[in-house]
Amino acid sequence: YSLGVRAIAGIGSNVFQGGPHLLYNYHTYYHETIEHFPKTEVLAIRTEHLWDDVNDLNFALGGNEQDINDKIQKHVNTFGSELKPVHSGLTREGKVILCCYLNQENKIYEDILRRAVNLDKLEKERYLRDGLHSDCGVIP
Repeated sequence: YSLGVRAIAGIGSNVFQGGPHLLYNYHTYYHETIEHFPKTEVLAIRTEHLWDDVNDLNFALGGNEQDINDKIQKHVNTFGSELKPVHSGLTREGKVILCCYLNQENKIYEDILRRAVNLDKLEKERYLRDGLHSDCGVIP
């Protein structure tokens, strides 16, 4: 129990067999970067659209469309987790409770998403509505 609480809260050091992956959460990076600059634009790269986002940002920042070629886009470093079905086993109530523990992380995620200038408003709203808000039981 205490390990789980510490993992969710992002406290402790190297308490995880796989290293400090959960320790360095959104808050860690947010605090070191954009938290101090609330008016600064943010550029977001979504995992599920990784190469499209990288390519679009590269082009927007002055690169050309050939910089991110097929060979680069097909490069994958994986442990096969994308092939495994995700079944958390959490009930609706369990997800809401977990979201309560992750409240600060969720606020930061929402701030980053809303500030991302490379995503259109409809995409941002869809991510919040169908993802975070739906999972956490947030009623608009």
